[in-house]
Amino acid sequence: MRTPTHIVVLPDGTEVDRLIDVHGTDSYLGLIAQGQKKLGGRGMSAAHYVKSQRLLRDARLAVQKQEVLASVTVLDELDKLVRGTPLAKEVKELRAKVDAIGHLALARSRELAAAGKPVEALRLLDDSIVAFESSPLRRDLKRARAKLASSKEGRVAARILKSENRARPSYDKAVVFEREKDYVNAVRAYYRVLGVAPGSPMADRARVRVDELRADKDLAAILGDVITDREADLLFKKGQRLRRQKKKADAQRVFAELVEKYPGSASAAKAKKLLGK
Repeated sequence: MRTPTHIVVLPDGTEVDRLIDVHGTDSYLGLIAQGQKKLGGRGMSAAHYVKSQRLLRDARLAVQKQEVLASVTVLDELDKLVRGTPLAKEVKELRAKVDAIGHLALARSRELAAAGKPVEALRLLDDSIVAFESSPLRRDLKRARAKLASSKEGRVAARILKSENRARPSYDKAVVFEREKDYVNAVRAYYRVLGVAPGSPMADRARVRVDELRADKDLAAILGDVITDREADLLFKKGQRLRRQKKKADAQRVFAELVEKYPGSASAAKAKKLLGK
């Protein structure tokens, strides 16, 4: 005759405990109570437990990778599932780690601004404000952003950052075109970045790639005319900006440089008219 054995396991297969030959209801109920406690307390179903464990794994990974927005999103969902259960403690600990990332972002933005990189500082703060949308830390991030943007350097940086945001789709397309070895369209897209966001870190990166592609002898034949036209167009746009700023003499010099460097281009023809030639 076999002795009856009662085993309580969690939904993931983890054994809680076992009793051999239960001699009463109290023993059996005590075993169930142990399982409920490990499961997360009374009221948490097996389905909730499984979902909570999956979300906890996702949250741990996101925090480890410092993916703030993903971390906050998962932790917000977990809060509703595990509130009042032992699992809430780990959620609280993970949220503290996420907040620490936010404090690091604040400190890093100050370092960037002090190092003469206000564009990078504003970009970091903007990204962090979005990531910490549901966190009390968002108020501190917005306050730091407003303070930086109110300074002389910050106002210039804000304009540059705005131009970078407009140029972002072109830059992303250029990267894709390069990956597909469509170098003509890649160069065209990089030049759009140079035209839309001049003087920005993104434009600096685009310029580096254009110069590297131009230096590739295997690409010279297919890129030569495209680069000539785009360089001429950039100079023409620069001259136009100077005219709008009432810097007529500087604009005239840029137009003259354009005509000299790229005499056969369409931009040179327009520059000649403005020069009265």
